[in-house]
Amino acid sequence: MELLIISVSCLLLPVARACEPGSCGDLLQVGLSLHSEAQRAADEHPWPHARGKVPGQRGTTDVQSRLPGGKRANWSWHNPAGRWEDMVGGGPVIDKERCMYLMTEHGLWKFSPSGNVLWHYRTPGKSANEPYLTGDMLLSSTTEGNVFAVDRHTGQELWVTHVADDAGADAAYPAALGGVFVVASSRWKGSSDSAPSEPWGNTQIFGLAVHTGEKLWDFESDAVLMDFTPLFPNDDTFVFMSQDGSVYRVGLHNGTLLWKADSNISDSYSDGGAVIGPNGVVYACSNMEHGMQGTPGVVRAFTLTSGHLLWEQILKDPCCTFPAVGHVKGSEALAVVVAAGAWPKEEVDTGSVLALEAETGALLWQFNAEPYAPPLAAGDEERLAYFHRHPGVSERLLCVLCLPAQWSAPVIAGDGAVYVGRADGKLYVVHGALIGDEVPANLTRDPVTGVHALVQSVGSTPVHGALGFAEGLLAYATCDSLYVWQEP
Repeated sequence: MELLIISVSCLLLPVARACEPGSCGDLLQVGLSLHSEAQRAADEHPWPHARGKVPGQRGTTDVQSRLPGGKRANWSWHNPAGRWEDMVGGGPVIDKERCMYLMTEHGLWKFSPSGNVLWHYRTPGKSANEPYLTGDMLLSSTTEGNVFAVDRHTGQELWVTHVADDAGADAAYPAALGGVFVVASSRWKGSSDSAPSEPWGNTQIFGLAVHTGEKLWDFESDAVLMDFTPLFPNDDTFVFMSQDGSVYRVGLHNGTLLWKADSNISDSYSDGGAVIGPNGVVYACSNMEHGMQGTPGVVRAFTLTSGHLLWEQILKDPCCTFPAVGHVKGSEALAVVVAAGAWPKEEVDTGSVLALEAETGALLWQFNAEPYAPPLAAGDEERLAYFHRHPGVSERLLCVLCLPAQWSAPVIAGDGAVYVGRADGKLYVVHGALIGDEVPANLTRDPVTGVHALVQSVGSTPVHGALGFAEGLLAYATCDSLYVWQEP
């Protein structure tokens, strides 16, 4: 503490000497505040959650990256037992030392920036969820209904709490704020034509004490929760979306429902989610039907205070992922970015990345990707062939195929470029409508809209939380591997 005080005093000394007598108090407070903000920024992890920093989770990063730039990854990793012997849950989270953490069905792994495995924690059950990073702890949950915490430095287990008999095997993105870890569990037991059958989805949300694992409250949802992701407006509440596109706001410390914005399409289905913009508006990405090719998606905007619908934009293609909200290339207006496209189950699936004006929902720009011809997502055909040769492997995994949504959740970088992965095994970096000397030779131009993107083949299909960013580092997870690019 003494060293910290001395350091602050040294930083403030020139300011104090420049003051008029009796006027230094305010400047001293300003100096202390600036130091506190700088210290807090230095203590923050650059990518603690699938949607970025918490609170916020807007699918944005301040990092201005030139990666991947058409180059091969500096390093990649898959389970040493074999590429198809495991399945990745979500994607990487990154700490302030640029170490990465990745969940697979075989447990939680920590990697150094250069790709060395630093530790491996065998989770209390299988998990398809991305971990959440807070302070010196990692938190997540398993399909056995267990919630757990480990030390990020050592991988040592800190606590395990059993909250339900089981949990869905969908890829969820739990998170914590204010000492409360918010996570979904209790697997949905029903099945119908309007939603996938078991083992997907959950019906309950739990609030647990971050440092002890004590269960504080539980919330029974009236709709199935797919890829559950709590969003924090930093006011002792959280927001989430259910599979039918309904949006909820719930008390963070007591689990009390504050409001529900009903989609009024109870038999619709999306494993997408929502985001809270810096303007205090909740944006949700869902479907009018079941997310299949030829059916419409919808983006809706709601007030945070009451859940009142501000606008909705009907999309030609389904909306099966999470929006991002920030400033993009090609527009000065605040933008909502969504990646539209059906699940890769039809003969030909169309897909596009769209930027909508956050205030009105009007289209700012659109990049139309080349139609993708499944029937399987990239990597799943090879996975299936491997399982035929090694039938015991598929019996050990939660899912035989990855078969995720067509797009991962988009992320808006600090320079306005939009990063998003696709089921065709390619990573897209969309730059908006560039002109003249701004256009690098390695970009693909949409001949209809004029919008440019880097389209780079990587490997297999990703899931929603595929991307992670830190200064000079881009991490990208597919269903079987982790790829990392680093600037020299």
